[in-house]
Amino acid sequence: MRKAAFFLVGLVVVCLTACGKPTGGSSPATSAPEAAAPKPAELIIGKWEDEKKKQSLEFVKGGEILLLIAPDPVPVKGNYKFLEDDLIEVEFAIPGGDKKLTDKLKVKVDKDTLETTDEKKKVEKFKRVK
Repeated sequence: MRKAAFFLVGLVVVCLTACGKPTGGSSPATSAPEAAAPKPAELIIGKWEDEKKKQSLEFVKGGEILLLIAPDPVPVKGNYKFLEDDLIEVEFAIPGGDKKLTDKLKVKVDKDTLETTDEKKKVEKFKRVK
């Protein structure tokens, strides 16, 4: 009888220990890390206007870019891709021809501002259109 009682107590302890552990959740001592800051590839999506309001850029998810230069109402379509977190390659088809213009741009982007620097060190600053 005594063996049976010890066996029963041992079985209850094992069951309580196994059943008492959380599954899939996080305990207060092991909380999830803070959400990562958005990457430039995410922040760049949207419409941007230069400080002089002479041109605007629209970066579309999936790698499409639209360039609108005032006063021409027709946007120039192109493609972009991130080569690094701060470097993109843009390619535009030149209207009326088979040629393409390709350039690499260093980018600094946050939720409201975009700064591009081309290979000739020309800096352009843009603000997000809201």
